[in-house]
Amino acid sequence: MKKVLYFLLGLLVLDVFFNYGLISFSSIYGKLAVIIGFFPLAYGVTKASGLNGFRDMGVFRHEGWIRNFTKGFAVGFLFWCVYFGGLIIHGDISVIGVKPLSENLMTFSITAFGFFMGSFINDIIVRGYVIGHLRDGIPLVLAGTISVAVYTLDDAWHAGFSWNNTLFSIILGISLTLAFIRSGSIWANTGIHYGLNMCYGLFFGLVGSEDGGLLIVKERQIGNFDDILLIAVAVLMVLFIYFWGLFKKDSGKKADHFPVLKQFS
Repeated sequence: MKKVLYFLLGLLVLDVFFNYGLISFSSIYGKLAVIIGFFPLAYGVTKASGLNGFRDMGVFRHEGWIRNFTKGFAVGFLFWCVYFGGLIIHGDISVIGVKPLSENLMTFSITAFGFFMGSFINDIIVRGYVIGHLRDGIPLVLAGTISVAVYTLDDAWHAGFSWNNTLFSIILGISLTLAFIRSGSIWANTGIHYGLNMCYGLFFGLVGSEDGGLLIVKERQIGNFDDILLIAVAVLMVLFIYFWGLFKKDSGKKADHFPVLKQFS
C-alpha cells in the first residue's frame, strides 16, 4: 500500500508540475524553466518512489537507440502526412503557400524544440514512470493498459473531453505504448510521438493556429470526416507497428528492462 501511495503521489507531482506549469507561464522563459526543472524533479521523484532514476523509465542509451528514434519519427511523420493528405484531398485544408525562409527558421526552431520536449517529457511520465513502476508487480499487458489510461486522461486535460478525442487518445496511446515495450526503451515511442507532432506543426505550428505553421494554410469548418480519418490513420499505425515488429530487435543487449513478452509478439 505504501508503494502504491508513493507511485500515485509521484505521478501526480510530475504531471501537475509539467502540465500546469506550462499553462501557468505565458513567457517563453517561464516555460523553459518548467522544462529544465522537470528533469531534476523527475529524478528525485523516481528515486523516492523506488525506481533507479531515469534508466528504470527506459531513458538510457543503448545499441540502436538512435535508429529506434529515427524509425519512430519516420513512422509518426509519414502516417500523419497520410492524415493531412486526406484532409487536403477532401478539401478540409487548403495549402496556399510557404512562409518566407527568415520567418520559417524561427518558427521551425520553436516548433521543433517545443514538440520534442513536450513529447519526450509526456512519454517519461505516462509510459516510463508508469510502466517502470508497474512492470514487476503486474502483467505487462495490464501495466501497458494503465499507461494508456493515464495518457488518455492526460490528453483530455489538454484538449478537453469528447468521445471522439477519447477514442483517438486510446488508439494512439496503444501504438506509443506498444513501441515503448517492444523496443525496451523510450526512444522509438518518443520518435513516433515527435514525428506526428512535427507533421502537425508544419500546418499549425506549436500554438495550433492557421498562421502558426511553416505552411500557409486555410482551414474550413471540419466535420465528421476529420474524426473518422484521424481514428482510421491511428488504427493503421497500431497495426503497422504490431505486425511489422519494426522496433522489436533494435534495442541491443543492454535494453533488458522491458523484455518483449509473448502477448506483444
